[in-house]
Amino acid sequence: MAAVRAQKRAGIARVAGPVLELLDGLRAVLPRDAIVADDLCLPGYWSPLALDVFEPRTLLHPGMFGTLGYALPAAIGAALARSDRVCVSLSGDGGFLYTSQELATAVQQQVNLVSIVFNDNAYGALGVVQDRVFGGRRIAVELRSPDFAMLGTAYGAHGVKLSSASELPGAVSEAIARGGVHVIECPLDGQFASIPPPWL
Repeated sequence: MAAVRAQKRAGIARVAGPVLELLDGLRAVLPRDAIVADDLCLPGYWSPLALDVFEPRTLLHPGMFGTLGYALPAAIGAALARSDRVCVSLSGDGGFLYTSQELATAVQQQVNLVSIVFNDNAYGALGVVQDRVFGGRRIAVELRSPDFAMLGTAYGAHGVKLSSASELPGAVSEAIARGGVHVIECPLDGQFASIPPPWL
């Protein structure tokens, strides 16, 4: 089993090394029983394959149903049902905007929640598909996103804007220690831009 796991990990590292490092850094600061809800974004797509999960029902994944916006309300529900657990949502900027208004619910219900928004200013997976299928001709995938940290603050959450994905573990660790609702905006650029989702 250890050899199979090592082989799988090496395969993921070849295709999506930076995403694997990102998820490993996140896993390192989360308790074993933390509940992670992921959305249709690059780290979310890879989470079922690359994020280590140790307890049942601690990775909430929407499958391939195209449910943009799933992660935030799912994580809020988990935080309400299991207030004894650390609850985290992983969203892309596009998907987060589908349900970002639910931050009001999270703040009103006084849950402990870490909402991570991976910002590439695009529907990133769709951009990669269009690049492959249409030779780089992109239509309607670039986004003009707000400042998500400021948006979180406007709802009464704690907003943090990172300058690099390498800062994510430290920011998540601080959010967990502080408690309450946190919105952490994490840039996904440079080395992440050409990484395909696993279904490609």
